[in-house]
Amino acid sequence: MIPNSINFLVVDDYPSIRKMLKANLKDIGFKGKILEADSASSALEVLAEEKIDFIISDWRMPKMSGLEFLEKVRSDNSYDNVPFLFVTTVNEKDNVIEAIKAGASNYMIKPWKPDSLAEKIGECWKKHNPEE
Repeated sequence: MIPNSINFLVVDDYPSIRKMLKANLKDIGFKGKILEADSASSALEVLAEEKIDFIISDWRMPKMSGLEFLEKVRSDNSYDNVPFLFVTTVNEKDNVIEAIKAGASNYMIKPWKPDSLAEKIGECWKKHNPEE
């Protein structure tokens, strides 16, 4: 069972996508902080200042891709076990495999349905918190 007080970081260069994901997370019942970043570099700044329990990120972003962001996150010991969900339009099998090898917890293709998002979040959480 996922605590509803966990803190999320939503990373996407499109404000409308961030807004939709935040609304979905609230509708699912999450009551913790739902922070957002419009780029991977600004997301790294948030991670340096806030306790984040779950990351949702796009793959295609300017300057630093979601994959590069994931690799930086996983290289930091304090975030090596934080669930990381890609929500993206990138759906080539090789990219999915690359993301999982780099440490992504799961992968979801845009557009999504709120119940699919809830299911993926649950799968990610269980993967990183098997005793809960």
